[in-house]
Amino acid sequence: MVHWRRWLAVAVGSIAAIAGITIALSFFFSHFLVDLWWFDSVGYGAYFWQRTLYKYAVLGSVSISFFLIFFLNFWIASRFLGTPSSAKTDTAESLKAHRHLLRAFRTGSMSIYAPLSLILSVAIALPLYERWEAFLLYIFSPGAKAADPIYGKDIAYYLFAYPIYTLIQHRLLMAFGILLAAILLLYLIERRILLKEGNRLATGAGVHVSILTFLVFLIEIWDFVLQRYGLLYSGSHLPLFFGPGYVELKLTWLLIWFCLILLSGTAISLIYLINARKGVRVFAGFALLFVLALGARYSDFFLQTVEKYLVKPNESSMERPYIRNNIQSTLSGYRLDDVEVRDLSPERIPTDISVPDVQAILRNTPVWDGELLDNVYNQLQNLRTYYDFPNVNVDRYTVNGIYQQVFLSARELNHAQIPQGARNWINEHLSYTHGYGTVMTPASQSGGEPMVWFLNGIPPESSSA
Repeated sequence: MVHWRRWLAVAVGSIAAIAGITIALSFFFSHFLVDLWWFDSVGYGAYFWQRTLYKYAVLGSVSISFFLIFFLNFWIASRFLGTPSSAKTDTAESLKAHRHLLRAFRTGSMSIYAPLSLILSVAIALPLYERWEAFLLYIFSPGAKAADPIYGKDIAYYLFAYPIYTLIQHRLLMAFGILLAAILLLYLIERRILLKEGNRLATGAGVHVSILTFLVFLIEIWDFVLQRYGLLYSGSHLPLFFGPGYVELKLTWLLIWFCLILLSGTAISLIYLINARKGVRVFAGFALLFVLALGARYSDFFLQTVEKYLVKPNESSMERPYIRNNIQSTLSGYRLDDVEVRDLSPERIPTDISVPDVQAILRNTPVWDGELLDNVYNQLQNLRTYYDFPNVNVDRYTVNGIYQQVFLSARELNHAQIPQGARNWINEHLSYTHGYGTVMTPASQSGGEPMVWFLNGIPPESSSA
């Protein structure tokens, strides 16, 4: 009877597992097949497979890296479990006293911590998989051949490298934090068991914990190094200028260095304390100073007080070099720092309107203000209460054989203007779904002339070619 129940439970469990796997795979492969068929229908089937290969290459390489980190550290820890440095009893007898979990961990590396390492590594690597395109841009991106004015680093570093370094730093900190907590827990359990037997934990276990602790601190120190470059993303001075200002580069930058140095001292003093069992005051001093520096680094009150009472009263003078950096970087970004400057004498300016060159200049001189013209479009060309012209744009088109500047705006649907009696599911989802047409006028016409329409009406009409 018991045998029959056991087989029934196994069968039910197997069916449930197969059903769950089938459902999960159906969701995955449905999206996969839809994307494959769509890309193939537009002639990009090869791109789809290349894209898929890149995605899983990133996931695989990063997962393998984290798997090795977890697996090797668990394997090293297993060498110190169940093998006390000064055991007085036989090893087999000592292992009998250990808990079942520790014995399995000590003897079953492939069955215990290999699957655990695989699960943890995939979970840690998933954010990098989701940003696989940014990861590839980081690997294959060329240099921008332009340096930032603060640190002198290539601009490509901030476009491609810095975001990936920040993400990797966060994932490494999480991985080594989990690893340190797990290894420390195993060693503490092992230590309690060995103390009951009158034995001590192997010396290598302490060295292992010290190395992991130092690596955790080292990864966090890297975070402060990256924070220095992150100051260039500051938007606290908008709309005056973008980037770091006086407070960021004179105060925040200094506090980041203080945090970095004090955290390094805290790490070294903690490692010394763990191994030498002395130096508590030095460690406490470094830790207290680090906490104070960290509080000042992230204190809005402190930084805003300096900004308000030191920078604001003389802002134009104190922020001048940083505003200059912003202007120069903007000019460089649009390549306006490489323009040819010519002196134009007044007597060389043509004034005869019959000259074709003068007509071309006047034809491309916008007269209307965009906001005023938007009101004109709304008054003359709405034609339905539920249409609207949200903005007016400037562009250039060939009209009547002449390439000229024009104003144009799209007639968009304004859902808020639909009559209340017409607001039902059919109208909102099937009938009133989009705007209708575009209006276009020449840029050079004045307000005293009759309105010239290159494109207007519903349906759109044009008297121009």
